[in-house]
Amino acid sequence: MRTVQRLKTATNILAVLFFLSIVTYAFILVPFGVFESAQLRTVDIFFRVFHSFREVPQQINAIAVVAIDDTSLQQVNRKWPWDRDVYAAMLKNIDSARPRAVGFDIIFIGESAQKANDALFQKAIKDSDKVVLASYYTDRWEHVLPHAPFADAATSYGLINKPRDKDYRVRDTRFFVQPSKGGARHIDYSFEIKVLCEYYGCSFRDISYDGREILLENKAVGKSISIPADPDGTFTINYLAGISDFTIIPAWRIINGQFDKRELEGRIVLIGQTNEIIHDVYPTPLLDMPGVLINGNAILTVLSRRFMTTTPPYLNSLVILFFSAIAVFLTYRCAPLKGFLCVFLEIAVFLGLSSWLFSIGRIADYFSVVFCVAVIYLAVTFYKYVCLIFESVSLKQDAITDGLTGLYILKYFTLRIPAEFDRAKRYNMKLSCIMMDIDHFKHFNDTYGHEQGNVVLKGFAALMKETFRKSDMLVRYGGEEFCALLPGVGRGEAFESAERFRRKLQSLPIIISGQDVRVTVSIGVVSFPDTYIDSAQDFVAYADKALYEAKNGGRNKTVYYAKK
Repeated sequence: MRTVQRLKTATNILAVLFFLSIVTYAFILVPFGVFESAQLRTVDIFFRVFHSFREVPQQINAIAVVAIDDTSLQQVNRKWPWDRDVYAAMLKNIDSARPRAVGFDIIFIGESAQKANDALFQKAIKDSDKVVLASYYTDRWEHVLPHAPFADAATSYGLINKPRDKDYRVRDTRFFVQPSKGGARHIDYSFEIKVLCEYYGCSFRDISYDGREILLENKAVGKSISIPADPDGTFTINYLAGISDFTIIPAWRIINGQFDKRELEGRIVLIGQTNEIIHDVYPTPLLDMPGVLINGNAILTVLSRRFMTTTPPYLNSLVILFFSAIAVFLTYRCAPLKGFLCVFLEIAVFLGLSSWLFSIGRIADYFSVVFCVAVIYLAVTFYKYVCLIFESVSLKQDAITDGLTGLYILKYFTLRIPAEFDRAKRYNMKLSCIMMDIDHFKHFNDTYGHEQGNVVLKGFAALMKETFRKSDMLVRYGGEEFCALLPGVGRGEAFESAERFRRKLQSLPIIISGQDVRVTVSIGVVSFPDTYIDSAQDFVAYADKALYEAKNGGRNKTVYYAKK
């Protein structure tokens, strides 16, 4: 019984620890990004699922991509990197289609060996008057700008830096940075913001950030475009379009003039590399994607106004705790199969809510709830199973032990003694049986009452547990009659154990109604194979005969059975 109680206590402690683990996970591990990779990958799944089922926003028609792909590298038949006269010809043909903005997602650094080609490209940029060039910041915050003549000829230039997550995927862009120059901080806006500014007809001087939103103001028409961005400049890209969704025109067609001008008219034209050899392809939620199309998705997010906002960490934690509590309740109260169905339904409901949230642009921790609910189901089911085992053990223990003394009952002893005796006989092992009877117990009950008699019985059983070994079988044989079965113990040791118990009991004071009452016991002992015994029944009977001799011989003594 004590073991069962300890096991139950242990499971209760485990339950408390499990609850604390859920709280720790929700309010400490999740906010600190311990499982960030799994959370991000779960959001990626939503991006891919939604991209498969929902239509691409019609604003994608405002974007055209001129792709420097493998075919273009072959068709143009010029050594890579191309001389800048190639870009001059490309830009001249693009400009003839009257786009609203042209963005080169290519870094034109320094002067080339062919100065005349630089001049041609510079003139094409200036004549277009709608070109945005790319720049970038190094790890040391050094701003790498386009070649100065190109930068001066362009309407503007902007950074194309993209932050990477732990798994190196590009999920965000950086719409601005705030480097320090001469001790003062200023804002440098991104390539995408500058292209959008050109598209909306805004002045680059009228771009501002108020701590929450980037504002593009067109004072000529009295209109402003607001774009949410974090204080560090990051902006979550809503990957609304895959590679096949964009209008993509190979660069060689543009250079050779083999394109329909309506494909570019009034659009944002993004020019960039799409072949993997040039290493401008990055992993994204929609698998690998060229950098120019990542910029295209960032611009499409703004044009369609389908912004993504991230749920605050504390709200994620509360949602995790809420669904975890429901999972614990359902799993604990229901049978395993019904609990599984309920938990499955709970996950389905959560995923339905998550899908709705994602559809309106809310990014939450979709991973942790599913993970916690699944773990809770397994853990609570295991906990219930362990508790069931403990309850079975407890019931079994109750069925074979005496409720008052905690010793085994006679029925269990009767079932066990044949097997124990047969084993001792088969392997020639020692086995002893000690039968005990409390002296004058009926008179004690008559004098002090049955309630005080129960106190004596409990004390007697407790002394037995204290005196004999844990491996010995201690039995309440009858009302005041007890038995101890000692495996591996011979005559001398058994007799000494019985005598030790008798002396301890005799010296043990029991206070009843203010009186010091002494209890004695008569004991009979038998041992195998010291005494030849043929059966288990004889074994117990001989011990009982020895006990009878002890009682007839004046009580409060130990008698060993000697076969005559």
